Amino acid sequence: MDYVLCPECHRSTRLDDEAKTALEERRGREWELECADGHVFCLHDGVMTVRLQPNHYNVFWHIQGIESGQVSLCVGEWRVVTLSKPFEEIDEVKTICYPEVDGCALPGVRSEARFDNTNPREFWVMTSGYEAEWGQRVRINWIVYGAVPTSTLDIWRENLIFAARQLLAANYRPCVIQSAVAVESFVYDFAVGFLREKAGWRSSTVDNYIRGRGKDSLPLQGVIRVCIQEIMGLRISGEVWKGWQCLRKMRNALAHGNVQGYKEANDPNGLRFASERDRAEFAYRAAVRFIYEIRYPKTEENPTC
Repeated sequence: MDYVLCPECHRSTRLDDEAKTALEERRGREWELECADGHVFCLHDGVMTVRLQPNHYNVFWHIQGIESGQVSLCVGEWRVVTLSKPFEEIDEVKTICYPEVDGCALPGVRSEARFDNTNPREFWVMTSGYEAEWGQRVRINWIVYGAVPTSTLDIWRENLIFAARQLLAANYRPCVIQSAVAVESFVYDFAVGFLREKAGWRSSTVDNYIRGRGKDSLPLQGVIRVCIQEIMGLRISGEVWKGWQCLRKMRNALAHGNVQGYKEANDPNGLRFASERDRAEFAYRAAVRFIYEIRYPKTEENPTC
């Protein structure tokens, strides 16, 4: 991560090497930063602000699903652009155009991109403008965001990134389901890692009680209560827990085909969601808050995996 956002004014603050090291060593809660407006905040909160407001760059940077370039076209022309990366799927192509000749004004010129994921190794870029602008040469900067097959992230990270991709693509109900899946995969990954590496549990015991391979296996809520809260001693705040419960309720309603129950679900304060997008944004942010609450506990006395 190269930058964070101020929690108060959302100004971007670049991270130096010392701050990056503090982040890698999980000292984000004790490392202070100051934005250009003079607001002082801890590194952890700056990272959280970025994570809670996903954009194409900070989502696809993690999976290296970004490629950019430039083409030169005449107004009214279109061209196929071949990508050098082996994209599995393209999510978005953004373009910006400007006259090739300095000082030339072309107020009506626009650029646009189209893609077809049956062949995600190329896209089409085209230009349009007023009739008087046809034939004028323009430069088009383009940037492609998508998924590439070389990603080697933890499964819970992939799930969370996929949830963010669904949110950015306006696929709101899949975002809700995938946000809940991200929490579930994180909980199991985190608990299994701790029990094996720190608590010394045998693999067979973990399989029987945590991984669902025995009749006495704990359900997800049981893994959270017993393994994370009791055995590890990690505290989950009431606000974060209520957010997770609300997300879980919406996920279960969708998973069981109870669309009406999903639509009627209120937020943790009892208020109605204004739109499908609001539900999806809440779901994604609830998942991020829950995961970060466990990964980066507020006191150093808590054991971590």
